[in-house]
Amino acid sequence: MHVFNLSMILVTIIVPISMMPMVTAFSTISMSSSTTQQSSSVQQKQIQQPSNIPTIPTSSDNNNDILRNMQQQNRPIAESFEPNTFNPHPLLTNCHLQTISGVFLRKNPDCAYINESDIGGIVKAIADIQSNNDQYNYCERQRVTTSCEEDFFTVDIKYAGERKTQYQSVDAKGLVVLIHGLESNSNSSLSTDMAQAYVEDGFDVVCMNFRGCCGDPNDTIGGYHLGFTDDLKYFLKLISEKVEQDISFEQRPVYLSGFSLGANVVIKTLGELGDAAMTLYNVQGAAGKLYCEQLH
Repeated sequence: MHVFNLSMILVTIIVPISMMPMVTAFSTISMSSSTTQQSSSVQQKQIQQPSNIPTIPTSSDNNNDILRNMQQQNRPIAESFEPNTFNPHPLLTNCHLQTISGVFLRKNPDCAYINESDIGGIVKAIADIQSNNDQYNYCERQRVTTSCEEDFFTVDIKYAGERKTQYQSVDAKGLVVLIHGLESNSNSSLSTDMAQAYVEDGFDVVCMNFRGCCGDPNDTIGGYHLGFTDDLKYFLKLISEKVEQDISFEQRPVYLSGFSLGANVVIKTLGELGDAAMTLYNVQGAAGKLYCEQLH
């Protein structure tokens, strides 16, 4: 009896131990299979894209020839830019003072260029300092539903003349899409100054506010970043569709202009679109902080 009981005890202990490698292997296989299924599911979710995002066709030889011709045509213009020697006033040699004072002083024409001995322009400009933060510097604001139809971004429009239809005035030379920098917005001093400069040279201006930068919280947790180009590409698509859908909206050149983070978004967008930027969306040029008369 004792031997039988001992044998039963040994069998009870030994059998589960001998089965442990099988159980471990089964668990490992199950975990691996589960992980694979989860990974596959994640990949499928990542692959799925909203149907409204612009689809860029494969570049053709004809489009490549057009792009090369445009590059050859505009290369002399780009190579003609020669930077001036930076010679700050002795009182403003500190880079931090230049950054701070530039926000307030660059609006005054007397302070555009001064010589080393003349500080009259600075004194006059300081006396005329006015803040833009409490003013709305555009003609109208448009709320745009994103391509996924679950969120929005806003664009502020400044017309060069009498409004003809949305995004276009009567005699404007074209449309400049302005992209602001990190944690900025359309009403920042740099955005409003650039918009005004473009308008004075005859261009309508649309300043895009990145998600969460217009003053109203967004509907989803998605934000923007250095390489976020979806909203800009979607807006270009809307403009191109407006040419076809609105008979009063003329096809005019589109230019992209950005500074800081916005400049990177512009460059990345052009890289992603390739020659489709010109052939599909009529983008005829792009620049950072560039004077309007240099846009051709």
